[in-house]
Amino acid sequence: MAKPFPALRSLSFTSDLELETLLNGSAPSLRDFTLSGISFPSLPQLLSSTSDLTRLSLFDIPDSGYIPPETMATTLSALPKLESLNIHFESPTPHLERRTRAPPLQTRFVLPVLTFLDFHGVSEYLDVLAARFDAPLLDEFMITFFHQPVFDIPQIVRFFSSYLDSFQPSSLTLKFERLDSAFISFPSNTTHHPAFSQTHSWEIMGKEPDCQLTSVAQICGQIPSFRSSVKSLIIECGGLVGRNPTLWLQLFHSFPAVQSLQIPVALEPSIASALETPTEGSPAAAKIFPSLHSLSIVGNKSGETVHKQQPIQSFVAARQRSGRTVVISRV
Repeated sequence: MAKPFPALRSLSFTSDLELETLLNGSAPSLRDFTLSGISFPSLPQLLSSTSDLTRLSLFDIPDSGYIPPETMATTLSALPKLESLNIHFESPTPHLERRTRAPPLQTRFVLPVLTFLDFHGVSEYLDVLAARFDAPLLDEFMITFFHQPVFDIPQIVRFFSSYLDSFQPSSLTLKFERLDSAFISFPSNTTHHPAFSQTHSWEIMGKEPDCQLTSVAQICGQIPSFRSSVKSLIIECGGLVGRNPTLWLQLFHSFPAVQSLQIPVALEPSIASALETPTEGSPAAAKIFPSLHSLSIVGNKSGETVHKQQPIQSFVAARQRSGRTVVISRV
């Protein structure tokens, strides 16, 4: 497809091809463009002619099709009608080394009608990209990060802060669903599709349970609105989850406003140890869920044992002595 198709409105390629050129570098009528598994380094040239594009989906981008985030940002700045953006890398991007962080940009371009963002890659790429634009109408996003030891995401936080500050999510769910993934999710406040509920989510990939827990704690700890707005915290697990009480404490410090906590029975010993640690006469006791009044433990009650229940009871008793009642329910 080297020749131009000036009236073409929708184009989708799914293959493992490497394209040198497409449509002679021009598609002025294109509205919907999807590439999956295709290396196309000349993409910025083609998109420079598609100012009416409303949907751009780049799935399974191979290493050979890598486009630097600065170049991607410049490309997106020429798409003022873009409503939906998907950027998925096939593997952790080898080209983007951890770099000296540049000072914040004084001016950023705007994607004025972008409502959906789906990113799958390393956090450094999205952080560089997010530093360069704003999307005031964004109302749904799904972010997936490959595992990495450190998540330092100031520009991602800045990018989403206007939405989170206005929405103020009161409920947050942490899902450790599989061996290789953990999710941070909360309901959307969108009214565009009242027939169903949309969700915002971050997914963090990683096979080591303690690494998953550390990554979730790092990300949650960098989002200021979580500290004041989250009143209900739900923790779910469908596989192995980190059991280190110190890591749970690190996570819990990000949610001082929580009033209601729901945990699975499988994590009760670890979480009870984390909650109990600072309660034995220590002034730090008030710093862990100081407003907590409801604790729900979900699981098979017939499988519980005394040693699982006792730590939670010790925590509740310590709170009671300090004049703060916590009601336990088992469901």
